[in-house]
Amino acid sequence: MLNKKNICHLIAWLPLLCAMSLSAQIADPMPNFRNPEVFFSSGTNALTFRGWSARVGERCYTYGNVNDTTDGYTIKSTCSDPNSPAIVGHSNIISSMYYSGTDNYTCANTSGIWDHNDHRFQIITQMNDGLVGYTVNPATPTVGMPRIPPGYTSSIRLGDLFTTGQAQNGNCNYSSTSPNRGSEALFYTLHVTPQNALVFINYAVVARKFDHTAYDAGEFCLRVVAQNDNGTWATVPINDSLWYKVSAPHYTGALPAPWLDGLPGPNMSGYTCGFVYKPWAKVAISLNAFLYKNVRIEMYTSDCNWDVDPLMAYICGDYQAMALTPNGCPDPESLVVDTIEAPAGLLSYAWYVSTHGAVPDEKLLVASYMDTVEFRQVWPVGGGTDTSNLYVARFEDFILSAGAHAGDTVDKQTFKCVMTSALNPDKPFESRVYNNFINRKPIIGYGYEAHCDTTITFTDGSIVLVAEGLEEDSTHWIFYADTLGLEPMDTAYGSVVTHSFPAPGKYSVRLYVSTGGSPCTSAELFVCEAIGQPEVDFTMSSSELCESDVLELHASDAVHQLEDATLQWAIDDSVLAITSADPRFMVPLGDHYIHLTVTNKAGCSSSTYDSVRVFGQPSIDLSSTVAAICLGDSVTLSAVGSISYSWNSVPYDPSLDSVQGQTSFTVAPSVNTTYFLLPSEDNPCSVEGAQVNIEVIPYPVPTIRTGTPHVDKENGSVTCRDVSPYAASSFWTFSDGLTSEGSNVIHSFADLSADSVGITLHTCNRLDCCADTTIHLPIKVTTVWFPNTFTPDRTGNNRFGMITSLTITDYEIYIYNRQGQLVHSSTDPADQWDGTIDGGGAAPQGTYVWFCRYAYSANANYTRNGTVTLIR
Repeated sequence: MLNKKNICHLIAWLPLLCAMSLSAQIADPMPNFRNPEVFFSSGTNALTFRGWSARVGERCYTYGNVNDTTDGYTIKSTCSDPNSPAIVGHSNIISSMYYSGTDNYTCANTSGIWDHNDHRFQIITQMNDGLVGYTVNPATPTVGMPRIPPGYTSSIRLGDLFTTGQAQNGNCNYSSTSPNRGSEALFYTLHVTPQNALVFINYAVVARKFDHTAYDAGEFCLRVVAQNDNGTWATVPINDSLWYKVSAPHYTGALPAPWLDGLPGPNMSGYTCGFVYKPWAKVAISLNAFLYKNVRIEMYTSDCNWDVDPLMAYICGDYQAMALTPNGCPDPESLVVDTIEAPAGLLSYAWYVSTHGAVPDEKLLVASYMDTVEFRQVWPVGGGTDTSNLYVARFEDFILSAGAHAGDTVDKQTFKCVMTSALNPDKPFESRVYNNFINRKPIIGYGYEAHCDTTITFTDGSIVLVAEGLEEDSTHWIFYADTLGLEPMDTAYGSVVTHSFPAPGKYSVRLYVSTGGSPCTSAELFVCEAIGQPEVDFTMSSSELCESDVLELHASDAVHQLEDATLQWAIDDSVLAITSADPRFMVPLGDHYIHLTVTNKAGCSSSTYDSVRVFGQPSIDLSSTVAAICLGDSVTLSAVGSISYSWNSVPYDPSLDSVQGQTSFTVAPSVNTTYFLLPSEDNPCSVEGAQVNIEVIPYPVPTIRTGTPHVDKENGSVTCRDVSPYAASSFWTFSDGLTSEGSNVIHSFADLSADSVGITLHTCNRLDCCADTTIHLPIKVTTVWFPNTFTPDRTGNNRFGMITSLTITDYEIYIYNRQGQLVHSSTDPADQWDGTIDGGGAAPQGTYVWFCRYAYSANANYTRNGTVTLIR
């Protein structure tokens, strides 16, 4: 059934697409050519068969010499008969010539040959009987030739192998009274239009076996001539490619392909009356270059000479329009815009597309204009030709490749097909045909926006280039439950639609867009994602933690699978700057809520939370910063991080008996004691380290040790040392009002007018627990004097040594020269140096260095040093 969608697809010629009148569509542009039914030996119809049944002796020679085997395309005949009708373009072609052994050619029986009633053009149909020698033999069906090619109902036989009388008696002899009855000529005149510009001729040739010279062979000639402007016909073909000759083979026992042996005929007078045939073949004649002109197809058969080796041809034709035609809108989901069909049956095809856009329709077939149009070859890719007459036009063919609009997509484009055909298989020639085609297929485009309720709004952004626009309900959406487009769920129409999907996830959607007028549909399957509110959940490493523990959070698999999602974690009201799906962090002490908010790529958010309790790590705080007290002092113990409190100590402090369960209390241990917490069932945290050692430090016992039991009235210097037990710091106060710090000090009293001096020590342990004591030392005269010069050789002041009234209990002195050499030493305070060197010899005059250590009481040890000058 035809409808508006396909009626125009049935029209064969695009320039006349859907515009021909009914009569123009039905009229045959080449009457009786495809399947001949009648034959006119004369008549006035210029566009039908016009045939002449003549005993013509014409041959396809260039120079008209029967001995000349050079191919030419001029039809030659030397014989004429004024009684025969004239063939247009030829002068009284009649009778045949035969070779007489000399260079003369004699016309045989040149009168009375033409007979209107005895023409032998024969219309062959399926009902005709076969002829001996080339028809199919039922006993040997592989031998013989069908007289009508497959697909046709009739043909024309041109020429004959027998005279009438011979056909009756089956004899293969030829009567000398009727020579060369096998030679005939047939012309067909046509007016070339795009509908019949490609002509096909099917032909088969039958010849008698012969063993004469090659130039004696019978011939079947085809040629095409054009009508001159004055109405006359050319005597030579249109060009060298539009003529063709088939000569009977010289039979020598082996036939050249594609010739085959036919059935043998009767044998007479020692001659074999057998036949050979060339099977049906098809040649193409492209007349596209002669549109709207008259041309004539001329067909000839000739024999060898007046009585032997005739040749006969069977002929039927066909034609096609020289146009490119569309095959209709292709598969909607294909990138193909159309399939373009060129005339079938040619040797090769090459396809081109205009680089600047469609050529105006009125100039489409004007060759002089089309030669100026730029084309680029699109098939075969890279150049060359193909054997298929179909071209698959795609979207990219409608994108201009040159000019001011290069890169633009157009709705109409000109295609060119360069076709190769051949009347003579050895002389192929090219023909060009052009046509404009409309890009009626929409270019699919779409957009979609996902919402937080699993709905998606779809927008059709397709481009429709055809002038007829879109048909009603042109935009058609199909929604699928899977990503492969196999399970349809729903259908919607409109350029903007919103669809609700059952759950978040990926789905397939197929968009169909159809044009109006002659509908053409494009479709594309794409995958979209319904977002919805994100599914959010997480797990914690524990809901109870100790304060030093790290809380590990793990978002659910559903959260992990979200693409481009944002995660926000929070503790109570405090947002953490963590976007990882599996964060780790520490939570403050106490009870808290952990929040997770997930925002997907569509901006949809969902939240969830869980609670966590963080226990303090059990420990003991002291009221003091140092875990130590002075003996008799107290310290406060405070438990941290525990729910219930149990205490113990080593050694056991009996005061703990009355404070069990208390968080804080005061203890006053008298010895070093370790206090610790016992484990609690209400706190999972370990109590290791929940202990403290209280060190008890006694107060210091002030004790002073001096370097002498008295003060030398002449010196006043006293060495003081703090030797108090548990002392950590010492502060001294002296009776002359001066002070000093340190465990060892030397103090020189300036006022020695009293009987004694006072020394007070304020000593403290490391906790600054302090005690004081004061001592008094008596003042005594304790002078010791050493001279600084002496003269050994004089009376008086001639010795060097200690001068004192004290009783020296311990003594040693050493004297050195300036070179550091010991010159004298003694342990006897009464021994004075007399200026000689120990061991003998007088010491030279000069300055000497001395060192003396002495004591005059148990607690009075002194050292003195100085220099002395020896004068001689």
